[in-house]
Amino acid sequence: MIDDRLAAPATSAEPRRGRFWPWAVAAAILAFLLWRTPLGELARAVERGPSLALVGYSCVALLAVFVADVWATRVALAAVGVRLNSRVLVAVRGTTHLLGLVNFTAGQGTLAYYLVRLGTPVASAAGSVLFLVAVSGLSLAALGVAGLAWAPPFEGGWGRLLVVGALAGIAGTLAVIVLRPRWLTRWAWAGPLFSAGRRGWLAAIGSRVAHLLLFALLYWGAVRIWSIPIPVDEALAIIVALTFVAAVPITPYGLGTVQAAQIVLFARYLPEMEPGAREASILAFSLVHYAASMATQAALGFLCYLDWRRLTSAAPHP
Repeated sequence: MIDDRLAAPATSAEPRRGRFWPWAVAAAILAFLLWRTPLGELARAVERGPSLALVGYSCVALLAVFVADVWATRVALAAVGVRLNSRVLVAVRGTTHLLGLVNFTAGQGTLAYYLVRLGTPVASAAGSVLFLVAVSGLSLAALGVAGLAWAPPFEGGWGRLLVVGALAGIAGTLAVIVLRPRWLTRWAWAGPLFSAGRRGWLAAIGSRVAHLLLFALLYWGAVRIWSIPIPVDEALAIIVALTFVAAVPITPYGLGTVQAAQIVLFARYLPEMEPGAREASILAFSLVHYAASMATQAALGFLCYLDWRRLTSAAPHP
């Protein structure tokens, strides 16, 4: 059965330990945040805050972002010659969100597995996922540069450093695509990077930018529901930074690291509050929003996985 091969069993104690260390890091970061945040203040912040409204909003927002993500994924896959019907794509993309709960890399890697199951050659499947990751990286970097240039929210030299880093990443990726280095083009898995062509890259990046803009706008809406007064023009760079933090595979989908980053990045927008109350309010928002989003993503992913099983039971290659 397909579900028997979603994960290979560990063959030694070392792989088993490797599964748990991200959770240990996340637990350590959260323990530190809870240690320095008065628990009474945190409980009052959850009680006073519009928790139920935030939960409902987060569920609807995640579903809207998922629709945009499926559309952007369809456009990117079509650019490299991979075409799936709508139901199959929704089932596959939703299922990959289950491992996306662990980290971004695991979710993207699982997409290659499903493409192979649907008949795509292994090298092409790997290259298609690499293309998707490159498109996402370029889109995030471009949005980050735009946000920092439009309304830089970071003080000191941090903003300039982030702009330089993002531009360097964009320039390096574009140089590889344009120059087509011989050492890379000889590998079959790199083929989709070059076969997409200019129109394919532009279409893929344009659709992904639209998806990420919707995500940023809805994320900003969640922040404003909690009465954290971040201006919408400054929110773009902040949310892009938080997205990068969540994507780094140190903890499961940024658990702990995202909360710590939010406390640092949001604190300046609540200057009237005492430090303890301010951190408690931001941490309360972060935990409620995170829990609601992850629960919705898990439920959506599980439903899509059930649909994937129905599809593959009905036909070998839907």
